Amino acid sequence: MKSILCKFTFGVMTSLTINASAQVDISSLAGRQLYVLKKCGDCHNQGAAKFTPIKAAYDSTKMATHIETLKLENVLRKDTSPRKIKKTFGEEVLALVAYGKHRAKADTAAANMVTAGFVMTREPCRTCHLINGIGKDIGPNLAGVGAKHDKKWLVEHFVNPQAFVKDSVMPTFNALPKAELEAMADYLLTLK
Repeated sequence: MKSILCKFTFGVMTSLTINASAQVDISSLAGRQLYVLKKCGDCHNQGAAKFTPIKAAYDSTKMATHIETLKLENVLRKDTSPRKIKKTFGEEVLALVAYGKHRAKADTAAANMVTAGFVMTREPCRTCHLINGIGKDIGPNLAGVGAKHDKKWLVEHFVNPQAFVKDSVMPTFNALPKAELEAMADYLLTLK
């Protein structure tokens, strides 16, 4: 396992641990989608009019400062309170740093995996669940969930968790589009 220490400008220190032998982590996948949504490629992709190469060492403090300087809006969530905006901004920076560190893997991931990473970060599944060793253990650790359940079960569980676990405190995700629910299920099926 590899630990990545991330610090952003708000003085909050966070650590990510990524298992290099596992599939691409949701943070890297979310970062890939954020890279597109924030239009980072307009400057950082080969052939861009004002091409600026991305440095090999990814520093979350510098990235946060860069994003703040450019006045890029949050795209992960449309928060309204300053506290939530700040928190979402920090999550976006961490995801972009994770993407930068694991770009080769994230760029080869299937589109549904990128969708899953973005949705599972946006919703934020790790507030309650451990996914690849990252998150909280309020809800079940999702290690091995792909060996226990099929896609149909997972999708139906997202829509109505209490139908499967009577005392579940998991919120329903019945408002999410079917494609997002299926993408999350596809990702969880990789956790064997």
